[in-house]
Amino acid sequence: MNISILGNICIDKNFTEKTSYLSVGSPCFFITKIFQKKFNLSTTIISSYGKDFNRLINQHNLTLYPEKPTNKLTLIYHNKIINKKRYQKVFNQKTAQILIPLNLALKKNLKKTDIFFFAPLTPFYKKNYIKAVLSNIKKNALKIFLPQGYFRKFIRHKVKERNFYEKGLLSFFDFVIVSHQDHKNMLSLAKRWAKRTQIIVTLAEKGVIYFYKNISIYESVKAVKPEDIIDSIGAGDIFAAAFAYQFYQNKDIKSSLKFANKIARESLFYPSKDL
Repeated sequence: MNISILGNICIDKNFTEKTSYLSVGSPCFFITKIFQKKFNLSTTIISSYGKDFNRLINQHNLTLYPEKPTNKLTLIYHNKIINKKRYQKVFNQKTAQILIPLNLALKKNLKKTDIFFFAPLTPFYKKNYIKAVLSNIKKNALKIFLPQGYFRKFIRHKVKERNFYEKGLLSFFDFVIVSHQDHKNMLSLAKRWAKRTQIIVTLAEKGVIYFYKNISIYESVKAVKPEDIIDSIGAGDIFAAAFAYQFYQNKDIKSSLKFANKIARESLFYPSKDL
């Protein structure tokens, strides 16, 4: 099983429910670590990054494309969780604006891909670039979009809410996976988007809901008491990785939702840096 992830690798400075730490972050990272540790599979992360990231590549056994840094400094996010709400700051945004050229080496990698994730932390990827990337992926590959970066805009170092304008991307993917926290009207948006493709909304302690056309499937999860949560950073990305792994094999929505809920729930009991 070959897995490729296009997005924005970053360095996180996290202040979570019961811990604080500096570590690698981003959906690219959390998806990769779950595939490594739970399923004994590696991934290829396609992202710009800085020279300051080199020391972290071997430490976390990451495969990055390109092999050499594109910048001096890597994208940095500061995440602070207070009463279940996340507050963010961002630094080195210019690094994330660099799109990796679609050369022969990258195309060769994409053509082998069985599961493809597009998981940006910024709104900088344009439709034509994504379309070109996807044209190199085989038709029967599983394609998953985590659009959280398109719900963000940056004002200096502050991260603010942004409306999602990239609806043309939705139909390119088999599944779009979002958090109910990505937008204040996320469930309403998801129901509208479900006319174009399959949508999954994670609902934290309430589980997850799937929409496609007139179909909806709800899967509950055993809630974790707030005082027992160590770190919720990356839980949605972990859910996406587990769902993709299970669905790629059995093509069953409900069992894949249940499986992904279980894996994401387990992640709440330890710091994400320990993945």
